[in-house]
Amino acid sequence: GAALVSSDFSLGAGGAPGAASVFEAQTALEPRAPALVLTSEQDAVLPAAGVRAFAASLRTKDRAARLEVLRGQHVQLLRSDPKAFAVAVHNHVGVCELPGPQVDMARVLELQADLLADDVEVRSGMAAWSDSRLRGYLESGGEDPWSPAAV
Repeated sequence: GAALVSSDFSLGAGGAPGAASVFEAQTALEPRAPALVLTSEQDAVLPAAGVRAFAASLRTKDRAARLEVLRGQHVQLLRSDPKAFAVAVHNHVGVCELPGPQVDMARVLELQADLLADDVEVRSGMAAWSDSRLRGYLESGGEDPWSPAAV
């Protein structure tokens, strides 16, 4: 995910005025992994319009940035609406194709066979799941224990 900062600040060599904005500096430092950016219209510290601009600046041909607008005060989004927060994170993680080498599926397929869960669908992204999450998914017949419905 991306760190959220206000576009009203400037940053440059030695903090010189007129240098690149914090948004531009942060964008340059961020890895090209897909980003989930959360904001709220009720956030008085980081206005939603600035966060929207930041999310847009992250989007390139090499990188996706998903913006979710939730309800809650600054840094209180999870506490204000845990279900909406969990859904936003789950939806982001569920659709991300992370860059880098393919993760070996052997562990997933081996556990699927050990649990006699050949009838349960597995996907390549599950190779990055923890053993406990994967075991819970396979033992339940395909219900993700980390899904928003389980929260």
